[in-house]
Amino acid sequence: IVSAAAYTWRLVSAFSTLPLERATSALSRYSTAAQRHRFSGSVVSVMAQNCKPSMQYREFGSTGMRVSVLGFGGSPLGDVFGETPLEEKIRAVHAAVDAGINYFDTSPFYGLGKAEEVLGKALAGIPRDQYYIGTKVGRYGEHEFDFSAGRVRMSINTSLER
Repeated sequence: IVSAAAYTWRLVSAFSTLPLERATSALSRYSTAAQRHRFSGSVVSVMAQNCKPSMQYREFGSTGMRVSVLGFGGSPLGDVFGETPLEEKIRAVHAAVDAGINYFDTSPFYGLGKAEEVLGKALAGIPRDQYYIGTKVGRYGEHEFDFSAGRVRMSINTSLER
């Protein structure tokens, strides 16, 4: 049995290869089934093998960036919903890249920087022009908020280092 985080990301990687309108319906059905039956990773692998790659991309404003319609939410990389082994987190990021996901969302608040660090490790061997990372500023702890210019600059620089 795989952890909830790994199962979710395997489903996302499997269903992200379906046309968007079919993926939403299928993901909903299999997520419900997973809660009832606790499918193992091998079932998801078989589903992934039967899907044809067809990730869709959209222009991001007038930036020239083509961003996948599905993004990877990085909060589980910071163990926000419970601990997951590092290797499993890295496999989840690689599965997302393999499925065509090229947008990764994270925050210094997720695991107090841990999610950004793990994402950096996972993307280390992937050419930089193949993905985009969005992060946030302003929240640094459960009740710690600071939107001052100095703190925002410091947060951006710290996130870039990770």
